[in-house]
Amino acid sequence: PMIVGYARVSTPQQRLQRQIDNIKQAYPNAVIISEKYTGTTENRPKYQKLLKSCREGNVKKLVFDEVSRMSRNAEEGIATYKELYELGIEIEFLKQPHLNSEVYKNASQY
Repeated sequence: PMIVGYARVSTPQQRLQRQIDNIKQAYPNAVIISEKYTGTTENRPKYQKLLKSCREGNVKKLVFDEVSRMSRNAEEGIATYKELYELGIEIEFLKQPHLNSEVYKNASQY
């Protein structure tokens, strides 16, 4: 299983490369999946393919620059987080480390 970084921008002003650089700095060997999509679309084919790969057991860790890159809204984000967590996939948000699955795992042991 591999470490995968996911980067996404939804406006032309956002910089995809900055997210990629941040992920690569933390995980130089990470495979990067990136997409450019507008904020209104739910169709992120590369992300959907990545989630399928996670379900098939090909991904050990999923890294995002920040939590907003994972989902369009909180409801979707919580559902995806829970699904990935239950599959045993580590989830890391570089800018919000308090939301990382390792923190959740450690907290839920008490």
